[in-house]
Amino acid sequence: MILLDLMMPEMDGFELVATLQANATWGKIPVVVVTALDLTAEDRRRLAGVKQILSKHAFPRAELMARVGALLERIEKSAKKVSA
Repeated sequence: MILLDLMMPEMDGFELVATLQANATWGKIPVVVVTALDLTAEDRRRLAGVKQILSKHAFPRAELMARVGALLERIEKSAKKVSA
């Protein structure tokens, strides 16, 4: 899983998501966006396909980590079902 902040130097998170999704192997990696940005409808369209978008301002750090942990557990369970 990739935890991705949209505001990065050089390549922003939107560009990274597009790069990942354009690659058959990388596109299978679950991406969770964690951002302080107020996303527009266009921003959300550009992020279509990411597992989840979380606002840094919406949750205390502990809750944010708990949500990420729960998502990791769901991804792990899903992967075990596929490989079984």
